[in-house]
Amino acid sequence: MMKRRARLGSIGLLASLACVAAPASAQSKGDDMPDFMRQPIVAQRRHGFTFGLTAAPASVWVHGTPTAYAQRNAEYEVNLGPTLAPSLSGYLGYALADELAFTLAIEPSLYRHGDQKISGTSVAFRVEAWPFMALGGAWRDVGIVGRAGLGSARVTSQATGDSLASSGTYSLVGLDLTWDAVRVGHLAIGPTLGVSYRASETYGETDVLLGLRVAVYGGGLGSAR
Repeated sequence: MMKRRARLGSIGLLASLACVAAPASAQSKGDDMPDFMRQPIVAQRRHGFTFGLTAAPASVWVHGTPTAYAQRNAEYEVNLGPTLAPSLSGYLGYALADELAFTLAIEPSLYRHGDQKISGTSVAFRVEAWPFMALGGAWRDVGIVGRAGLGSARVTSQATGDSLASSGTYSLVGLDLTWDAVRVGHLAIGPTLGVSYRASETYGETDVLLGLRVAVYGGGLGSAR
């Protein structure tokens, strides 16, 4: 009987020690997290709702034919360029962090080359990235923007109003470099350099632009996210 009581006492003592050790072990594991991982990430340059405008002179090369199958040949082909044309686009979206934003842009086009008038509109999804934040200084505001979208364009004669070439629906890809050189609160202003290409079965257009970009970031800068 004494041996049985001693054995039960030993089992009870071990169970008590296990209950005490378990919370202590869990607490020690939680304390292993480095301090920098406990700190909230703070937006310094960009965060929240964003919108902006880009205005620039662009050098444009255009070639195209009518969409009618019988006219998709050299006899009806139109070649324009290089042509100096105005470029204007607007966008809105959301900046997830100092390093990344997603936006949607509208890019209208209307310009003339001799007797020809080129008009059209495109919609593009943009991914904006600022990959040099860790370098500090002005590098924090140097960005890369990738664009992809759809649109349509038409070349018409100003004298007769006849359609000389039409794109139908074209695909758009583009790449821009930006620099928010001047910052005032939520407003950022700076130069942008970009190139884009629009293409369909009956149309091709290459644009190279150098101009001004104005962006507004509506989120609370200096706030945790």
